[in-house]
Parts: sequence; C-alpha cells; structure tokens
Amino acid sequence: MWNNATTPFFHFEDYFSTYGHKEPQKENHISATFAPGCLEKPFFAWLAGQPGYFGRFIKGMEMIERETRVSERYDFGWLVEKAEREEGERAVFVDFGWGKGHAIVAIREEFPELPVKRFVLEDRPETIEAVEREGVKGLEGVCPFFALVLI
Repeated sequence: MWNNATTPFFHFEDYFSTYGHKEPQKENHISATFAPGCLEKPFFAWLAGQPGYFGRFIKGMEMIERETRVSERYDFGWLVEKAEREEGERAVFVDFGWGKGHAIVAIREEFPELPVKRFVLEDRPETIEAVEREGVKGLEGVCPFFALVLI
C-alpha cells in the first residue's frame, strides 16, 4: 500500500528544490529519507526502524532477482575454470547487499561446481539475521559477513 508521507517519488519536487538536480553528496539527505522527514539518517538506518517497509523492500529485491537473474545477465562459466585452477579459501563471489543472497542462489543453481565455501554474503546485520533465521535454501555453507555501513 502506497503512503504519500513516506513514498519518495511523491516528494521529488520538494527534494530537488531543496538539494538541486544532482547526485546525493552523503549517505543521508537522499530522497528516501527526505520523504518521511528523517534526513539525518542513512537509508538503511531508517529502514531498520521500519519493519513493515523493510519486509516489503526485501521482497522487492527478491522479485527483481527472480525476474532478472544475475546468472542470466552475466556468464560465470569462466569462474568455474578459475576456481578449479586456484584452490584455496579466497572468495570467488561476494553478494553485497540489497537482498537475501538470491544472486548467490541463482549462480549456484547454474554453476553448482563452484565451491560454496568461496561465496560470501555481505549485508547489514538485520539482513544476515533474517537469512539465518529463515534458512534460505541454497545458502547452506555460504560465509555470512556483517557490513555495518552500507550506503
């Protein structure tokens, strides 16, 4: 359900009148935090305090990955060969934010020979906790990593 008070595009005119037509210069003072009047907070700090909105945000990220899978946009076949040649612990893929590891799941489905222990899911603590709590299928054995500051 849309809420005009917190939906950024309803406030674009005021936002651009205030900051001009340019890229945000900080991690706060962005249209997503301008709309609800929380300019002092970075987007993810604001989002963490909005459980309903956070849930919808994550579902939106899941939908984007389902519709435009990263494994279909980019050929990771070369990575299989490289990972086989270069054994070790070095990560072969880091999924950095914006969902619950669905890029990793898609890549592993298409390239199961890539070693799971060399995938890293890096995100905010609340997202990693949700992944661990829900037990997202396909992320078993993936290294979770908390990133405390994400823009």
